[in-house]
Amino acid sequence: DSNGSNAIVATLGANQTFEIEMTVQINGQIEAGNHTIYLRVKEEVVDDSEELRYFDLPLIIKIEEIVTPNNIVLQQKTSTSAFLPSQTKSIEYLVKNNNNIPLDIVITASAPSGWDVKMKTSNVQLGANFVILTVPAFSQDEFTMDFTSPDSMRTGEELTVEFEVTPMDEEVPYPLEFKQEERFKFATTCDGFVNCVSSQVLNPSTPTIGLYFGLGLVLFIAIYRKGAQSASGTAVWEEEIEEIDSEEEEKSLDIPPPIEAVDDFDDDLELIEELEDL
Repeated sequence: DSNGSNAIVATLGANQTFEIEMTVQINGQIEAGNHTIYLRVKEEVVDDSEELRYFDLPLIIKIEEIVTPNNIVLQQKTSTSAFLPSQTKSIEYLVKNNNNIPLDIVITASAPSGWDVKMKTSNVQLGANFVILTVPAFSQDEFTMDFTSPDSMRTGEELTVEFEVTPMDEEVPYPLEFKQEERFKFATTCDGFVNCVSSQVLNPSTPTIGLYFGLGLVLFIAIYRKGAQSASGTAVWEEEIEEIDSEEEEKSLDIPPPIEAVDDFDDDLELIEELEDL
């Protein structure tokens, strides 16, 4: 009635009718399909000795199938620590179907290069990079991913595993807008000083490459400065040698010519001859 009660009382005479307007509100999660509710009509009796007459009127309510994008939830159940080289970890995931119909859901994993991924829904199922789950409406299911790190990898690196979640309409996938992409991040580490050093040498991270570049630049500058100083010293030494040679040459030019002795012997002979003639 107008007060929100689920029962009303109507007084009817012979050949009279009474209209009932019923409002049905769906609360919570109702699966798609036909749902039946019953409207009971019963006679009010004054004398308890009289037999109570009633009947149940079935009302069928049809719930349409509704599948909306991004209405499948993928969650990681297992918390994981950083991966060591050649380490395998089993990680559990939970898949929730929040749509009102059962769905076949295909989940495909894409791992970084060198990493191995195998997914399974039970311990006896062979692992692959995808699983197919049939999840009822408003229900959930689980699968496990075995994730294996490579023999050689960077330490302290963060990597991402991408999952593609595709709901299927029987054997045909839903349109592209219904596909979902989920990403989960993992980290890498090392154990032991030697392993950590070798990891940085063989697979240097970006900060390590920057450190190598900085050290190389410092070494180059040091060698360049040393070479420049050596070249400068050689130039100064050659300049000093040239100055010494120039001074010696100038000194050699300042030496006066040798003084030649005057030969007076011939003059004396001429003088004696002149005296004899006299």
